[in-house]
Amino acid sequence: MGSIFRTAEAMGAEKVYISPCCVDPEQPRAVRSGMGCIETMGYERVALDQLPADIPVFALETGGTDINEFEFPKQGICIIGSEELGVSPEALKRATYGRVSIPMKGLKASLNVGVAFGILMQKWVESIS
Repeated sequence: MGSIFRTAEAMGAEKVYISPCCVDPEQPRAVRSGMGCIETMGYERVALDQLPADIPVFALETGGTDINEFEFPKQGICIIGSEELGVSPEALKRATYGRVSIPMKGLKASLNVGVAFGILMQKWVESIS
């Protein structure tokens, strides 16, 4: 959680939306890994149906458009899932702008969610610069 806040802040995100079932960002390990960003980065705990309707929503999940070909919106919301289960079917339905995937090699073809989010944010920022 802390690394996601840290990455969001470093890449210029305006806010982090947290699902009602997500771990508390004030949890000590999250605060420690967030290096102060949880205190300074705006965040809000919201259900999927409470996400702003006027902002494109997409998901970072397997089976989507290659991140190198995905057309990132200038402004948007990216849904990321848990490391174990990924993005829920309900969240995938809410991601009406699409699904983006990071191509991987290797036997596991798996990334830590914080690392995957960092890759996504770098590509997103590059695409709108």
